[in-house]
Amino acid sequence: MNERGVTLLESLIALVVGSVVLLGVGSFYVATSRSSSQDSAQTFLQRQGVLTMEEMARQIRPATSLADNCNGGNSLQAINASGAAWGNGKPPHGLSSPADGQQFCGKCGRECSHRQLSASG
Repeated sequence: MNERGVTLLESLIALVVGSVVLLGVGSFYVATSRSSSQDSAQTFLQRQGVLTMEEMARQIRPATSLADNCNGGNSLQAINASGAAWGNGKPPHGLSSPADGQQFCGKCGRECSHRQLSASG
């Protein structure tokens, strides 16, 4: 059998092997692409988290007092010497000071406990 050429069976086997190889390469490319985009998204979120924490620390650091449970929720509000609460740049919404040291939220009428921070921070 010294004929030149390729039989139909050899062509089909080469086609199947080539298809399997191309599917493997394609699957590898898709997995790598997904992994890369997930890594980029996670890196972005970590950077945003660091920036948010740094901004919160920058705004909270000069706080002179804390109000917690404002609006009846599990919240904490840091108030600086000028009366501005961190995060919104506005003074706390209508806090009034009764004689017993408790604060009442002027917006919702609920009780907020208010503590002065020491000079050391």
